Amino acid sequence: MNTALYSLITWNEFRNLIKTHFDINFEQIDDLCVDGIKWHSFESWLDADDLEILHCLESLKAFLGRLIVVADASYLKGLSPFCVHYLNIKQFVENYFINFRQKFLETDVIIINFESNIAWLFHHEGVYGVVEFGEKGKQTS
Repeated sequence: MNTALYSLITWNEFRNLIKTHFDINFEQIDDLCVDGIKWHSFESWLDADDLEILHCLESLKAFLGRLIVVADASYLKGLSPFCVHYLNIKQFVENYFINFRQKFLETDVIIINFESNIAWLFHHEGVYGVVEFGEKGKQTS
């Protein structure tokens, strides 16, 4: 993969950011699925192109700044959460299959902008949503 598109942060750094910004002890995507999140269904997500689903996520709230991305490849040996600038997210997703031999949105995916306290979630059951956090851990949307 073109590593100019991303850098990695450690799992410890990621968990510390989640705790600091959202007051959540993170282990899995369900930890970010707070009460009141509005889930949107993507009926044909298994047949959809990753960029089509990414566009659906972005349509809920525009991507900005530094994005931390947790996808299935983040759990591979030697990898961890990806740090991707929002201007590179589409190219990162386009190259994902080539580099990791799986669709980007084949399983749970989390995209977070810690500066704005926003988390975009794609759940492996074909639903997606966005969570906006205000003060430490308090959901605002």
